[in-house]
Amino acid sequence: MIGRLIRRGATLAAAARRAPLSSSAGPAPAPVLGNAEAFDPLAELAGVRRILKLPAATLKPARPASARGSAPVRLEGFSIPPQRGALRGLTTIFGVGKFQASRLCAKAYLSESLQVAQWTNADIERLTAALQQMSSDEANAAAPAYLRFEYGARLRRRYGDDIQKLKSAGTYRGQRHTRGLPLRGQRTKSNARTSRRRQRYDVTAQ
Repeated sequence: MIGRLIRRGATLAAAARRAPLSSSAGPAPAPVLGNAEAFDPLAELAGVRRILKLPAATLKPARPASARGSAPVRLEGFSIPPQRGALRGLTTIFGVGKFQASRLCAKAYLSESLQVAQWTNADIERLTAALQQMSSDEANAAAPAYLRFEYGARLRRRYGDDIQKLKSAGTYRGQRHTRGLPLRGQRTKSNARTSRRRQRYDVTAQ
């Protein structure tokens, strides 16, 4: 109902401004601008709100324009797309999911919805310090299992070491890793064809 009144009032106010002036006595009305570009819908809406005694619209202040432009932000060797929000952008780092990204934003006093392009140098420094503090040996030793955190090259190295242990022990999973085939019982007749083709070439070469 209120929205219909506001739209109706804006239409009437616009029509009144475009109507020709009458010769009635009284104070001279404000001059009417003839061109359509001079019509300000925000001003008309504010006038209707005053007439209906409605509270003024609260507009969210615009964020300042970023000086980084469209260049990606570098954080600990990873390129983070500038158009993403902080929570989604931090998941670009290998080993950082949404849970750890939320922890990083909290430790760096950073809004999760703030766009990456609007990060300042101080924000990047706080995020770097939070990453290093959360992944330190002291923090992982004192934290429970679900809060232990590794990322980047260190996590990749640990994954590689675990796979190498399986291979050297001669386990089934290690053999599947060596042959480049699925580990968990997936079908290979219509899947992993590239790996099977490479094995066939290796066998013929021998």
